[in-house]
Amino acid sequence: MLEERPEVVIQPHNRRWNICSVPLIIALFAAALIPFYSNYFNRNCGEFQELEARESNQGTKLKYILYDGINRSDILIAVDRVLSRLGLEKIVVEDPSNFPANWNLLWSFKHQETLKSYINWSSIKYHQKINHFPGNYMLVSKSYLTTQDDFDFIPKGFLNSEEVQEYAAEHPEKRFVLKLKSNRGVKLVSPSEMNFTDTVALDDYFAQEYLEDPLLWDGYKFDFSIFVVITSVNPLRFYYYNKNVNLRFCLKPYSTANISDVDAYVIGTNHTAGQKFPYVERYIEAGYTYRDAFEGYIKEIGGDLDNIWQQVENVIRSTVLTKEEYMINGINRVKAPKYSFFELYRFDMIFDKNLKLYLIEVNMSPNILAIRDKIHNKFMFENVLFNLFSMIGVGTVYEKLNFTFPDYDVESMVAYHDAMTVKPEICLNPSCNDNCDVDDCKFCWSCLRSSKKFEMIQALHEQMNRGHFTRLFPVDKEKIDEILWEEITPVNKFYIEWFHEMCKKNEHFC
Repeated sequence: MLEERPEVVIQPHNRRWNICSVPLIIALFAAALIPFYSNYFNRNCGEFQELEARESNQGTKLKYILYDGINRSDILIAVDRVLSRLGLEKIVVEDPSNFPANWNLLWSFKHQETLKSYINWSSIKYHQKINHFPGNYMLVSKSYLTTQDDFDFIPKGFLNSEEVQEYAAEHPEKRFVLKLKSNRGVKLVSPSEMNFTDTVALDDYFAQEYLEDPLLWDGYKFDFSIFVVITSVNPLRFYYYNKNVNLRFCLKPYSTANISDVDAYVIGTNHTAGQKFPYVERYIEAGYTYRDAFEGYIKEIGGDLDNIWQQVENVIRSTVLTKEEYMINGINRVKAPKYSFFELYRFDMIFDKNLKLYLIEVNMSPNILAIRDKIHNKFMFENVLFNLFSMIGVGTVYEKLNFTFPDYDVESMVAYHDAMTVKPEICLNPSCNDNCDVDDCKFCWSCLRSSKKFEMIQALHEQMNRGHFTRLFPVDKEKIDEILWEEITPVNKFYIEWFHEMCKKNEHFC
């Protein structure tokens, strides 16, 4: 069973002085004399759950660990800079086999599976945060994403020559690219010439439909990327960075006449950074963003920006919603607290000439290293990280709530329960005081389990501190595909309704 975060907001169910108040007075007196205590009152005297013995963390800095796993200390330099500026203390791990236990934030370039020999995941505490979700492979694996999903915005993928040849025979007008699962080595190849076993690892390659007639920008093929953050699963919450996008262009004007000249149709490791593309460059030099340049071009060619961003949100939302179950299973497998994980992704997308959006890949540990001609990206990457860390509490008053043991005074100042209560017309009904099993009473504060209260507190922290991130989920039912709605879990439907009610009392939740 996963560890539940201790109850933080402690409110008596009945404030009248009666015999039930005596244990409360005794408990408060004991708490003033000794640093460790544990008490429990019944429902009529107030829900006051057991608090584990703990030492005070006042005056200590949060500690972070960076683990690249590939012997490249520069790959996480942006993360290092931002966390250092926010006042965190870095722990240098010389020997992973002697991994320390007293850290608050672990940022790993490689998936946390690479650390399973060094970390006992079941011993992780809810206030320790890790930047990868177990079970995220169905989201970030290029071959899984293209072969397992049946979305019309993902070009169809194939894992062997028989599959692609059969499909090609049925669709003779289609062309295909062969690529490594790392999404490198992309090139147009005839299905009859594809070799899926051309490397040491027999399954390194997969094939995918080639997107014909891509939208060109001054004659060049380009893609654009959106940063996405998942802060929680079960319940699911995720956001996208709305201030900017990342732009990349082919090195040469678009052409597939010579398929060996991949620089003319593949946006790979070799590409032109957005900052160096002439149309975009003049925006950047004038103090604008890649997003400003992108929107300027879309308007110039007569595109509908509302439709563009609606497509972006639908693509991201639909993709993540179908992958949550794998992350939940992954967390259950490693037996770690579900509150300990968050993750930053980059969604790479491309438009066709009709402005239909296609998802090309989802990147775990997206490249946030800005070098040479990409120095403008440094400011964007660091701003993405700053907003991400602020949202999960780093460098803010929320830090004490999310990364250390609960402090009732700070909790009450920031997230007193009256900021999260909804439906007073129902919850003030005497029937909800007598019977919390009634569905109408499910949002009443006195009926909520401590875990749900904590999840609401987390959601409130994120929503009030999200900066340049836009919430993609939970959202109103109207924004979710009807087919996907049938697959949404009861937990997520509960929070969709709660967010809807919160919007009525707090515009920040809309």
